[in-house]
Amino acid sequence: MTSALTVVAGVVLLASGVCLGVFFSTEREAWGRANDATIALWALLMAPAAFEVYLRYGDRSRWVVGGLTALALVGEIVVAATSGLTAVGLLDWKLSAKIGSLGFCAFATWMAGVSGFVFAWGGLPRAFAWFGIVTLVLAVAAALLGLRHARAGGLDEQRMPPPATSGILALAFLCLVAWCVWLGVAL
Repeated sequence: MTSALTVVAGVVLLASGVCLGVFFSTEREAWGRANDATIALWALLMAPAAFEVYLRYGDRSRWVVGGLTALALVGEIVVAATSGLTAVGLLDWKLSAKIGSLGFCAFATWMAGVSGFVFAWGGLPRAFAWFGIVTLVLAVAAALLGLRHARAGGLDEQRMPPPATSGILALAFLCLVAWCVWLGVAL
């Protein structure tokens, strides 16, 4: 069941990206809210995967694996709450993005931990662990480029980032989708 939910989480994340693309193309608020709703659903669907990873590796290092699992779950709750509240119009999207980014950072830390568990103890394909590291590197690059764009006024003026920045953002996003699906298949 966890495996299927994790694959569905990846598909939901992809749908979220489509909603975001349509939102930026049409500027219709309903698509932005759909993006927020699907992000919230993605976060909730990923929670069983965190528990499954704990069950697979917790006996090796209960404190490390347990701590990273707790961090992932808190991050997923933060993302689900902020995105869910934004989807129903109870939280401004800029505040949601600031708070939600902390949840994503917690999730990303867990992702790095999962790669570390695979390198140290096996249990999942090493290629999956390497792909997780590549995904995280791309995500950090995308976040830094996104912050640069935001600080240059890109969010206030609702202008698209430069093509290279958009490309890195899209690649990081698609890698995260693929990572979620691969985790589900590997579980």
